[in-house]
Amino acid sequence: MQNKYYDKIDKIYKFIEENNILSLSDCDGSCPCGTFQTRGIIFSFHCWRTRINDCDCEYSGLHINQPCNFNYKKSDLLKLGELCLSQLKKVWENTDWKLVIEDKIEN
Repeated sequence: MQNKYYDKIDKIYKFIEENNILSLSDCDGSCPCGTFQTRGIIFSFHCWRTRINDCDCEYSGLHINQPCNFNYKKSDLLKLGELCLSQLKKVWENTDWKLVIEDKIEN
């Protein structure tokens, strides 16, 4: 029997995999900028024209943050991020993407 933590991560992964991060987010389709939030995780992605919190992304970026500290493992956030990036790159392939897992906890 799987523990509740991995059951939750697997459900989040499957949900994003089946529905696509772009359709779940507030991205309007005219540029690759948007935000999606689920179960204490915020996925924010931006194009080369905008930056999130003065980030060091050279072009486009996907930032993953858990502001309420649900204690997700960084490796699991990375797995979710890689899935989201693969979905983003299918539509926005003309830019380089950087995946950023935010370490800080915001109040």
